[in-house]
Order: sequence, then C-alpha cells, then structure tokens
Amino acid sequence: MSYRKANEELKFDVRMRQINLQQKRVSAEEVSSYEASLQDSSANAESLSMDEDFMTETPVREQAPAVDNNTFGGMNSGNSGFGGGFNF
Repeated sequence: MSYRKANEELKFDVRMRQINLQQKRVSAEEVSSYEASLQDSSANAESLSMDEDFMTETPVREQAPAVDNNTFGGMNSGNSGFGGGFNF
C-alpha cells in the first residue's frame, strides 16, 4: 500500500483527526459531514460487568533493581571503551 493511499484511508481516523485539521488536510465541515454519515451501531453493543473485587484491588509492583552508577550497559564505563570512558 502506498503512503498516499494509507494516508487517505486514515483521513478521518480519530487518532489522526486533530493533526489533519491542524495541517488543513481536512476541514471541520468535512469531519462533521463524515461523522453524520456514520451508522448508529449502539443496538449491537453488549453490556459487560466486572467483578467488584477486581476493580478495587491495587496491583503489586516489583521493586526496581538498584542501579550501579559505575556500570553502563553491564560493562564498566572506565577504560573499557564502552560508554565514552567516563567514570561515574
């Protein structure tokens, strides 16, 4: 697919809409007309319920490992030639 064709297909995509408006690729009237042409699919929606305990539990985060300021990328940054030779 060419860049031009892909860009045309994403012309009214919600992720691109603000950028396209700012760069004047589309006008506000074109966006309004496009939105008015969309079908109402709310009748096809399903309601989902979630377990209340799931919603209130706070996930446990692991502690980040300690950082050794004398290494860079797993190698000593001293005279190894890696990391610019700086000693921290």
